[in-house]
Amino acid sequence: MRKIITVVAAAVVALGALLGTAAPASASGHEHQPKVTSVNVIGPIWKTSATTALLFAVYSCTGTAEQTHVWISVKQNATRTADPALKDEGSGGGHIATAWSQTHAASLTCDGRKHLGAFTVDQKEQGYGTLGRGWAYMQFCLFDANYPQEPLSVMQFRRLL
Repeated sequence: MRKIITVVAAAVVALGALLGTAAPASASGHEHQPKVTSVNVIGPIWKTSATTALLFAVYSCTGTAEQTHVWISVKQNATRTADPALKDEGSGGGHIATAWSQTHAASLTCDGRKHLGAFTVDQKEQGYGTLGRGWAYMQFCLFDANYPQEPLSVMQFRRLL
């Protein structure tokens, strides 16, 4: 628990640094910049049980509840190494991975501003296996008004602790 509190504190500090870099408003006092969609995953992924994990991300998105959606996936192989085969389409459903947790259930605040989110993946919708310390392939896919057909996707290997 102490480890998670430390992670939350670090994420809050990182969010402050990221939010502090926002562009200034125009001379008229109104922002005329387009709303930007972005995702920046912060730190490692934290195992919270054998089948669940927590990750933090700073994100911004724009759109109505009908336009916005997130899908997050965390996959591992048996040796918990950064195996390129985990990047292949269908490696979760095709059981190339030996552990797979995901979520579509995360709620977002999509007002064009940056927000810090804590996202939990689990095996309620679909998944299998036991997560463990090591490397995991994480996919964070965000749909919004700027990305209605194909999501903004962050896909990378991250440490799972």
